[in-house]
Amino acid sequence: DATLEHARACAKLGLHGYRVNEYPAGAELLSEEHYLEFVFPYKKRLFTGIKEAGLVTILEYLGWVEPRLPHFAKLDIDCLQTESSRKNYRNDVAQYRAVLGEEVCILGNSPILQVIEQGDEEAWRAEVLKQARGIGDQHRYMVCAGSPTTWATKPARLREFGEYMRDALGELAPPNRA
Repeated sequence: DATLEHARACAKLGLHGYRVNEYPAGAELLSEEHYLEFVFPYKKRLFTGIKEAGLVTILEYLGWVEPRLPHFAKLDIDCLQTESSRKNYRNDVAQYRAVLGEEVCILGNSPILQVIEQGDEEAWRAEVLKQARGIGDQHRYMVCAGSPTTWATKPARLREFGEYMRDALGELAPPNRA
């Protein structure tokens, strides 16, 4: 109730969206049975209330995402932000797009250390090809890091990566002007 009240207050203040961070419910940590019993009903109520407040809904989900995607589709989220593939599981933006469809904006999940901070142009190009699979026909996709920024990742490096990704993704999937 307090979170929904906060979302309604944010809407009254003129905010456009509301981000909900979910980190202890990844499929590697919580069983499907327990997720459906303890987490999903709460999330459904929360996202319904945020939508009713007139806000764009953003789910930031940490952990193994893919087994939860069919449930996310029932939450009617507008945006999905996830971490990169970590800890021996796969979080693939192409799978997100396949399950969630074209209406959801997928935020990229590029690894901050191995790709953004330490990667060379070859690593960045490989990341472009991986991320491009999540763009979809409606181009509801944003370049994003899939983990927290490290202290050694300078703002100039983040800008360079973002611009590289934007330009390279634009070449692979030019904007749909229809």
